[in-house]
Amino acid sequence: MGLVDDNFTTAFINLNRLEVDSFSEFLELILVFLSSPKEAQQFISKLEKYAGSLNIPFSAIQLIAKAVLLFFRGCLQKSLSITQIAEDLSNLGLNEDKTRRLTQNWSHSFGIISNVNQQRVLTIHQLTDLEWRFGVTTGNSLASRVGKIFLQMKFKIFTGEIISIEMSIEQFYSFLHEMEKARASIEYLI
Repeated sequence: MGLVDDNFTTAFINLNRLEVDSFSEFLELILVFLSSPKEAQQFISKLEKYAGSLNIPFSAIQLIAKAVLLFFRGCLQKSLSITQIAEDLSNLGLNEDKTRRLTQNWSHSFGIISNVNQQRVLTIHQLTDLEWRFGVTTGNSLASRVGKIFLQMKFKIFTGEIISIEMSIEQFYSFLHEMEKARASIEYLI
């Protein structure tokens, strides 16, 4: 996964120190949360109980949980294979048995977590309307800007929120290129 922060590595070293049963229980908590991320408050409550049952400060368990969640989200974003995940976990200091358990549980839960992640991404800021206008700058304190083409866009989001932006024609073409890439990615997924 590339270079990692010392706190991230420390979190995985601390994860490796958990007994096998405690590790499995922790992993189950993480995977259940990734399968239903709307239940954040329940997840935090369960983590607090878990930390209490092991007599470990909640802040320590919270750091480990953040690191593992970040790791799994990175695995999703980069579409890592089980082999790549196992290699990264080994590089982070997780022993072979725990790496095997984690990758087995991940592969078992991957379909559900992947679907939840896709739904989450697709439901954020659903676009309901778009207005756009081209214009030409006729007056400006900078003489070099007079006669420049610009674009004003108004996005209406599902929640009723309106987002307005103005960009130069160069910025517009860059934006258009990114939108075409996004469309191609979505078509590939469907």
